[in-house]
Amino acid sequence: MDRWDKTFDVVIIGGGLAGLTASIYLARSGLSVLLAEKSNRLGGRAMTVKKKGAALNLGVHAFYQDGEGEAVLNELGVKLIGANPPPRVAGIWNRKVYDIPTGPVKLLTSRLLSLSGKAELVRFMIKLGRIKTGQLERLTLREWAEREINDPMIRHIVYSICRSNSFVPDPSLHGAREAVRQLQRTFAGKAFYLDGGWVSLINELEAQASRAGVVMATGLGVTEVVQHESAWIVHFSDNRTTTAPNVMMTGSPEQACKLVRGAEKTSLLRWKNETRPMAAACLDLVLRQLPNPKNRSYIAGFWLDAPIFYNSPSSVARLNDDGSFII
Repeated sequence: MDRWDKTFDVVIIGGGLAGLTASIYLARSGLSVLLAEKSNRLGGRAMTVKKKGAALNLGVHAFYQDGEGEAVLNELGVKLIGANPPPRVAGIWNRKVYDIPTGPVKLLTSRLLSLSGKAELVRFMIKLGRIKTGQLERLTLREWAEREINDPMIRHIVYSICRSNSFVPDPSLHGAREAVRQLQRTFAGKAFYLDGGWVSLINELEAQASRAGVVMATGLGVTEVVQHESAWIVHFSDNRTTTAPNVMMTGSPEQACKLVRGAEKTSLLRWKNETRPMAAACLDLVLRQLPNPKNRSYIAGFWLDAPIFYNSPSSVARLNDDGSFII
């Protein structure tokens, strides 16, 4: 840190997207803000590393427009630079690759759906954009899909797309309201790949936070948060402490419970016990050429019967220096 105040109005623990955006809003409102990140760089799951000229995202790859995230970035004055992918998507079923219909021509030629399934998909896609998702709050994705979709293959397609959008593996655990809203964005072509990877977004947020006066400290972990009268004492990994009336944590409920002394006597424990952690594994490959050049036009592929999917952001966004493919 280039400066250190003994007290702050707010201490934010975690320098990812949530921590950075929150710090900008708070600092612009006139509060003094310390943003503490235990890693040696900001970004969290939105980090990007560069290997031999290729930008590899460590977390998610597609940013979805027309949502709360884009509204926040617009409000903060952050511009996204990149491209929307073409609607060319593969469905993998019984180890065979099929076109997932995204338009009338692909629908007519698709070998994935029966004639009745094609007719139902047309009706479904017309209806999807008109659905008011606020009315789906008490339904799971599975309950909604089984009520609205008769053809099993269309349900497989919907489930596989929703898995890739959220990393929730089971449609019984996925809320219908959130899932359908994201489906609407997907079918409307709102997926967006960032030039240079997500680090370009992090760099812009970091610059905005710096201009707003946020004190940002990387390589500074938090070991404990202790309530003292009307304030919180935050203990750091380098044995320093600071005091703040407000502390914001951007990690998981389990992490929050570990940091806050006496958390087992607060609602944090219930929050931790009621949440379900999710795990996802990601492997990025940099290929000089594709094994099957015929499939180079597919921007993404979904296994319709397993929680596996792939995408190729380098097909539309600038993510490398030599024309290689990032999968």
